[in-house]
Amino acid sequence: MKQWIFLGLLITSLSWPWVFILSDPLGADVFVHDTPIGKTPCILTNEPSSFVLALRKPGYRSIRTTVRSTTRVTNLFYTLQSESFRVNFPGYETITIQNQIFRASEVENLALGIYQFDIVSNRISLERINPNKPWFYFSLGIASTGIVAGTVGLILGSIEYEKFTSATSYEEAVKRMQTSMFYDNLALWSYGIAAISGGMSLSFYLEDRAFQKKSSQFIIKKVGYLGEDKVLYDQAMDLLSQKKEEMAAQSFEKLVRTYPDSLFVPPSLYQWGKILLSEGNHVKAQEIWRVLLERYPVLDLYEMTLYELFLIDMKQSQFLSATRYLETMRLLQFFYSVEDIDWFELDLYRSWSQQDPSKLPLYQQKKEAFITTRTYSPERRQALEKEK
Repeated sequence: MKQWIFLGLLITSLSWPWVFILSDPLGADVFVHDTPIGKTPCILTNEPSSFVLALRKPGYRSIRTTVRSTTRVTNLFYTLQSESFRVNFPGYETITIQNQIFRASEVENLALGIYQFDIVSNRISLERINPNKPWFYFSLGIASTGIVAGTVGLILGSIEYEKFTSATSYEEAVKRMQTSMFYDNLALWSYGIAAISGGMSLSFYLEDRAFQKKSSQFIIKKVGYLGEDKVLYDQAMDLLSQKKEEMAAQSFEKLVRTYPDSLFVPPSLYQWGKILLSEGNHVKAQEIWRVLLERYPVLDLYEMTLYELFLIDMKQSQFLSATRYLETMRLLQFFYSVEDIDWFELDLYRSWSQQDPSKLPLYQQKKEAFITTRTYSPERRQALEKEK
C-alpha cells in the first residue's frame, strides 16, 4: 500500500520537475533550502524549478549549489571530495581515537588535521588537535587576569576613597581622589577586557566542542572500498556472462550488503532481480526491485525497473498496478520513448481485454491511434494492422 501511495503522489506531480540526485559515494545527506530530504540517491518531485541544494557526508567536503531545472527530468551527479584519510598500524588489534575504541581493521575515515599519537604498552591512541584551542586558553587567561585586575582596582579604589573622605588638607584630598579615580578606571577597563575575553573564550569553547564532535563523526567503522566493490561487480558480471547465474547472484548480494554506499549497488540490485526473475522467483525479484525504487533511485535504472515490475504485474493480471507503473514511466520518458510506452500500453490493454471484454473498445481505440501516428515505427504499425 505504501508503494502505491508513493507512486500515486509521483503521478500527481505533473507541474513539478523530477530531479534525480546521485553522489559518489552514496549515502550523502540531502538538504533543500537547509531542510533535510533524505540520502543519495533520491528523487525530488515537489520542488520549484529553482532551489538551493546541499549535500553533506562525514569525511567529505560539503556541496552547496543552486539548482535550476529547465526540463521535466533533471539528472544530477556529484563526486564528493574526501576530507579524510585512513590509518594502518600493523601489530595493533585495537586503536583509541577521540576516546573511542576501534578494531584497527575497522578504521576508515579520519578528519584531516594534526593528531597526537600516544603509544603505551601495545596500545595506541590518536587525538585530533584543534589548532584554535590555544586561543581558548589565551582568551581565558586574559579574562581571568582582567577579573583579578578589576577586583584589585575596585578594592584599592575604595581604600583611596576612604582616605579621601578623611583627608586633612586640600593637597592630600586631590591626591587621594586622583588615585581613587585611577583605580576605578583600571577596574572598569579590566572588567571590560574580561567581558570581551570571556565572550571569546565561550566562542572558542563551543567551537572546540563542535570540532571534537565533527572529528568523531568522520570515523566510520568499516574498511574502505579501495576498488573492492568494482572488482566484486566485475566478477559478478563476468559470472553472469558465463551463464553462472547462481554464483553471480551471490556476488551481487555480497556487494549490496558489504558496500551499501557503492555506486555499483543500484546496478547490482537490478541484475540480481533479473536473475531471480529468470529462476521464476517473481516475489523475491519484486522485493529487490522495490528496494531499488525506494532506496536507490537512479534515473535510467529507475525507469527500467518500473518496466520490469510492469511486466510482472501484467503477466499476473494485476492490470491496475501495472497501469500505475506505466503512467510513471510516461511521466519520465527518459529511457523509453513515447512510442515505446504506447506500445507497452497496447500490450497491457490487449491482455486486459482478454480477461475483461469491456476493455476491448479502449484497446481498439488505442490501437487505431498507434497505427495512424505516422512518426511511429512502420514495423510496429504493420504488425498491428495484421492483427485479426
